[in-house]
Amino acid sequence: MRISPRKLIFSFKELGNVSQVAKRFGVSRMTVYRWVKRSKTGYEIFSTRNLKRKSTRPHLIHTKLLSREREKIVDLKKLTHLGARKLRVLLRLNVSSSTIHRFLKRKNLTIKQKSFRRPLFQNGKAMRPRNTTGLGYLQIDTKHVTPELSGLPFTVYEYAAIDIVSRYKVAVLLPEIDSESASLALEFFLKWFPFKVLYVQTDNGLEYQRSFELTCLKHGLNHYLIHKNSPNENAVIERSFRTDQDEFYYWLEKEPEHIGELNEWLQKFINQYNTVRPHQALNYITPFEAVKMYQMS
Repeated sequence: MRISPRKLIFSFKELGNVSQVAKRFGVSRMTVYRWVKRSKTGYEIFSTRNLKRKSTRPHLIHTKLLSREREKIVDLKKLTHLGARKLRVLLRLNVSSSTIHRFLKRKNLTIKQKSFRRPLFQNGKAMRPRNTTGLGYLQIDTKHVTPELSGLPFTVYEYAAIDIVSRYKVAVLLPEIDSESASLALEFFLKWFPFKVLYVQTDNGLEYQRSFELTCLKHGLNHYLIHKNSPNENAVIERSFRTDQDEFYYWLEKEPEHIGELNEWLQKFINQYNTVRPHQALNYITPFEAVKMYQMS
């Protein structure tokens, strides 16, 4: 039987001790503390006038789904692929969305969704360091170089390609981001790499379509588009852009006069990146040394 709050307060006024009140009625001291706190209106003044228990009635009463409601849920789910909350609103059901979700789960109409989903018609053969065993497999991407980074009055674009195994990298700055510019950059890359390129991997940007695809066909290259919203599949080139930012763009001492001058500075840095800078991923040898090792093996 629940104890009336009025009895607790009157007993507290009489005994003046929370522990003794709790012992008298067989309740916890926290219960007595809570009601004393609610009844306190001033120093040593306690009032039972406005003491009321909160309702224990559930905010939402769960009811069972009727057979006709189940049929409507299944039909609408198969038609629209919507979630439980939206199905509840559209069908105006007087049940909770969790009830609908549990019903859909029993019917195997829910998807075990991970943090990302793959397009149905795209395979998962992205090339990464763990499944690449030789030279010639490139990751290609584009970095927006804003005026804050470059010192130029407009944004330019760094097109870069990196060999996944050796980390050998080439890059060029161009003023536009489009398929023709990406195609031109690819022509440069094929001439600058000291080995034959077999495969290029890019994101789904518009610059890697049309003219870029034709250039890949012209040179007999396999072109793979990574899954959408999955930049981790191009992690090697993405990480190299961070290096460009931290070790090159942040250390520019003056503004370049034009994009050509900035390009010259970038090429000097890329040469240092390939021939001088030790790479932790390569056990602290340079990409150039890694290329020589793979070519000799």
